[in-house]
Amino acid sequence: MTTLLDTLNPKYALGVGMLDHDHREFCELVNQLHKADTVDFIRLFSALYAQTEAHFNEEKTLMLNTKFSGINEHLSEHARFLSELKTMDLAVRRGAIIMGRQFATTIVPEWFLTHIATMDKALAAHAHLCNPAQKIS
Repeated sequence: MTTLLDTLNPKYALGVGMLDHDHREFCELVNQLHKADTVDFIRLFSALYAQTEAHFNEEKTLMLNTKFSGINEHLSEHARFLSELKTMDLAVRRGAIIMGRQFATTIVPEWFLTHIATMDKALAAHAHLCNPAQKIS
């Protein structure tokens, strides 16, 4: 099986250490989900939800600390996606594995690529403007 998200793809790199690290972790979890048997899939889907929730909290802190003007839209998108993930996590734990696999292999990667290319790139550019002398960690 091929990987869904290439963790080394430079288009995912934003030059903000925390974002880049968490995005690699997210990609690895999605790729593991793609290859997982049923038991591992249930565990990994819950791990994806937990990792995403923690990452969104870190992004919120970055947005607040840098007074990011797009914070409301960005947080709204986080809430929307996290709600979808939570709903699907509950469904997977109730046995909806086929539906969960479809979600994890189509919706999640598409969302990730769009979110990075739009909202996270804008946040990273803003973070660099606020701290141009160093790579943001």
